[in-house]
Amino acid sequence: MIRAKNRYFSLNRIFLLMLGLWPYEQSKLVWLQLILHSGILGSFIIFQFTTFATSKCDLQLVIEILSITSFFFNFVIVYLSFCFNMDVVKHLLELLQHTYDELKDEDEIAIIENYWNIAKRYTEVLTRKIISHFLLWKNIWILLNFNYYFSYYSLVLIVLCVSFFIFSPFLPYIFDVVFSTNESWPHPSLQIVTEYFIDEDRYFYLIILHADTAFFIGALAMLGTGTFLIMYIQHVCGMLKIASYRIERVMTISIQRMSGVRNTNLIHKSIICAIDMHRKALKLVSIEHILHMIHRNIKNLYQVMYQEILSGCISEKLIQSVLIMNMYYTYTFLANHMAQQVMDHNNNVFATVYNIQWYTAPLQVQKVILFLLQRGSKTLKIMIGGMFMGSLEGFATVKII
Repeated sequence: MIRAKNRYFSLNRIFLLMLGLWPYEQSKLVWLQLILHSGILGSFIIFQFTTFATSKCDLQLVIEILSITSFFFNFVIVYLSFCFNMDVVKHLLELLQHTYDELKDEDEIAIIENYWNIAKRYTEVLTRKIISHFLLWKNIWILLNFNYYFSYYSLVLIVLCVSFFIFSPFLPYIFDVVFSTNESWPHPSLQIVTEYFIDEDRYFYLIILHADTAFFIGALAMLGTGTFLIMYIQHVCGMLKIASYRIERVMTISIQRMSGVRNTNLIHKSIICAIDMHRKALKLVSIEHILHMIHRNIKNLYQVMYQEILSGCISEKLIQSVLIMNMYYTYTFLANHMAQQVMDHNNNVFATVYNIQWYTAPLQVQKVILFLLQRGSKTLKIMIGGMFMGSLEGFATVKII
């Protein structure tokens, strides 16, 4: 027996621990961590809205601010949604382990472990993507003012990444000293419009630190919670695959080897086990994640990008909008892709029932199988964010509201 959360979900555990969302670690220090993270994210949103108090409010400013604040507001909602549902997260982790402990067949164990490995690979790939986006976000100014090439093709250590983003505002001055260029570097600028009501030149690096920390916590929240949901959905797909395997095995092997009452009872019992696994899998399916603001955010980002493209130059705002849109579309695509996978695996269960030689089974077993086929006529619908049905077709046809 293995502990699933230690062998396959160690990276997910690290992310949730860093966020204070790991349900098995709930001390007073963790609650302080939750308050601190929520305060940093919330205060950064507030200091963006305070810009309206000191600047002339026009349509361009409203679009620019709302496109970023809604982005960080999604961070807050995702973070708090897991914060207030840690008991549910703990219950799901226990269900994963309980499902694994109930499996006795080696092939079934191999199936569920294969899907857990798929979830682990998703986590590793998305971690690389988030780190590359974070490094690019932090160094937009440097990339536009210094002819220097950064390599993002390998996964760097998270600690190195954190150290890098803290010291990145000093990089232009470090390059000036190391390479002795004797060039006059302009003061680096914050790519997000904020108003702290203080001398921004004097406290620039504290403002940078606040912005970077808010982005880091938010991106980590999206990564940690998102990969946890992927792990969860892959587990559901594994359960559906096991249900298909049980039905196919019992109807192809048992019928050939046995006959009579013993055969009927064995088939009936095995089908009940397959139906029970299918029922448990569908009971776990619920993708009601926070995606209701994404489409309006994308509309605002399109307008910002259009204005920057008309200016005829590559600016910080243009690159920033591209990065945010890339994260939005990746998140939405993965949510739809996971929903599509669940529906495909659910359909595969009924396709397996239809394709086997069920008509050779005893009459009592045939009635059970016909009941399964009747249930298969109903399409499984997974709603994402309570807005639209999750599927790859839905992702390709979603319209901006």
